[in-house]
Amino acid sequence: LGEGEPIWINEMGYATTPGRTQREQANWFARAVSTFLADPHIEHIGFYEIRDLPRNSPALGDDANYYLGLIDAQGRKKLAFATVDLLTDLLDQGTLAVIDAAAQVSVTSGAAGNLHHHLFLRPDGVQVLFVYDKQASLKIDITLSRRGQSAIAYSLDGTAAPVTNFDGLTLRDIQLAPGEVAIFAVEP
Repeated sequence: LGEGEPIWINEMGYATTPGRTQREQANWFARAVSTFLADPHIEHIGFYEIRDLPRNSPALGDDANYYLGLIDAQGRKKLAFATVDLLTDLLDQGTLAVIDAAAQVSVTSGAAGNLHHHLFLRPDGVQVLFVYDKQASLKIDITLSRRGQSAIAYSLDGTAAPVTNFDGLTLRDIQLAPGEVAIFAVEP
């Protein structure tokens, strides 16, 4: 009846059916996990599935159910495998505080289409930021209300690079492409 019970997201996933890329799947996971974690009613997120089904295996549902894995049917890791590993490394750090209001996003070039951001504060003081626009290409600045010493940008494959356009409060000149997620960790 929706009387305040906690919500569990079960069997979430994005199928890499023909015409859908591994990059789209990886971005979907980054958007979904950050959005679900930002909702205080959601307390559990369950992924489906680890490995794609071989085409000769029976599957419930339609063709998409063969392509929901983070690993393909031949055992090769998809890009989303690294993305999910990155998400757990960044976010499985104890109780997170959702502090979206502590990040001010300013569009500096282009026009926002469907712009979103989520900011989490870990118990160790690290701020983890996700920002994306589902429709538009644009350039943004993000100003935080909590000062940081340094910022790291993460790619969907888990690689990290220091952010050079960061003055302790503002991340500058962040280029966003439609649906692509920018992920940052700001060290205290």
